[in-house]
Amino acid sequence: MGNPQYIQDAVDGFESLYGEELTRQQRANLVEACEYGEVSLGVDADLATDALMVWGDYTGDMESALDNVEELKTLLLNFNGEVNDLDEYLAGKYLEKIGITDEALGSYVALFTDFEKYQRHLEYEGWRFAPLLDGTTFFVFSA
Repeated sequence: MGNPQYIQDAVDGFESLYGEELTRQQRANLVEACEYGEVSLGVDADLATDALMVWGDYTGDMESALDNVEELKTLLLNFNGEVNDLDEYLAGKYLEKIGITDEALGSYVALFTDFEKYQRHLEYEGWRFAPLLDGTTFFVFSA
């Protein structure tokens, strides 16, 4: 693809926030993953590197992911986006799962739903809700 400058800039930003200089192979892996995210998944390179950084903070093991381009691609494939209101996101996912599309009925059902329990259920299935360090935004990764 030719490594467009904005992907290089996103990788530079990642490296700056990561706090360590990436090896040549790690850098190549991150560039390839960002290109994959951009072309195949429609994920902006800046958002991709943000998601990967938050994942690394959440798991405490960014280095092993950086060493494996397929793992980086899988993380991006499983990335469902960022959300500011996790409860609202979980409510939408739950109502979607049980097939309720009527907004009024959905609001009623939401009154009686324990979304923390639903979150634990999704986490048990492999979903991850990785927060920014300030807790204002969650990056959602599905199983």
